[in-house]
Amino acid sequence: MNPGTGCLAALETLADALGRDEWVTVLTTRGAGHTPRLHVINRRVPVLASDVYAEAGWFWWPHAERIARTDDPGAAAVLVAHALSAGDSAAQPSPGRAPLPQRFPPDQRGQTHRVPPDTAPQGARR
Repeated sequence: MNPGTGCLAALETLADALGRDEWVTVLTTRGAGHTPRLHVINRRVPVLASDVYAEAGWFWWPHAERIARTDDPGAAAVLVAHALSAGDSAAQPSPGRAPLPQRFPPDQRGQTHRVPPDTAPQGARR
């Protein structure tokens, strides 16, 4: 069996796990020498989109960060949906998936942190 075939099947399974109501998924293959990818787009906020790759038993972001194992497309769907939802509560993977824990306490989310002008590096724009 061609290793690329397993990657394609994994990406198709991920697309199914995400569902079609809130996500547009486009499976792209370009022939020999090119890695297949799944382009995932948030239907409500189309600018929130990314490619996902499947290789060596893992789903990957384009910046070479692992998402989840290919034998657990449900977990990958939850993580992809979380990353591409930007707080859009309607943009979730298939029902029955556990929500992700919050990374920051509610009082720290959305805060902007700026360097005070007197501590900015020499020659920095202000």
